[in-house]
Amino acid sequence: MLFRAMEDMLRRYAQRLGAGQSSSDTEDAPGPSGVVSRNDAIAAAYQLAGYIAATTAPQVLPDPGAAAAMLMIMMEYMAPQPADLAPGFKDTMQAMVKALRESGA
Repeated sequence: MLFRAMEDMLRRYAQRLGAGQSSSDTEDAPGPSGVVSRNDAIAAAYQLAGYIAATTAPQVLPDPGAAAAMLMIMMEYMAPQPADLAPGFKDTMQAMVKALRESGA
């Protein structure tokens, strides 16, 4: 039941982010840090919702690292971390966003 509620919450988050974007809007809105865009945050939310839904199946092995990466991408769009948070943080975030984009999500 808890997983279903979390999945629903993430899907509503993604829908809310996309609500301001019309079908003719081809411009993706960059987040405050410029690393994560609105579409990246939407894709991460749907990926995480799908991950949560899939983990309820006994044959799926959870990958906490993938879930954490999606959460970090969503958080970076909503509330960017300070540039000096940790050495290499921005490079790591850019690599995670690149992997998300290349996954076709």
